Amino acid sequence: MSLRYLKNSYRWNDLLSKIAHDLKGNDRYYLDIKSSCQENGKYKFEKIASLLEEDFNNQLKNNESNDVFEKINTIFFTRTWKKILT
Repeated sequence: MSLRYLKNSYRWNDLLSKIAHDLKGNDRYYLDIKSSCQENGKYKFEKIASLLEEDFNNQLKNNESNDVFEKINTIFFTRTWKKILT
């Protein structure tokens, strides 16, 4: 489906940039990752996403998450715990 039909949607670059900003609180982090994931003049967004995911998971494991991700993490673990008990 085309982005023009979706409201409040992101292009890959914008989505990954927002996630990186939410994760670290600045734009430099994303730009550093993005610049390291360029091949033949094109950005490899799958690779950028993988690096962000790895850092995101590490922050959660080390209890270094911020308020935005802490809320999501709490919901995830609450639902997971309920499934284990049922």
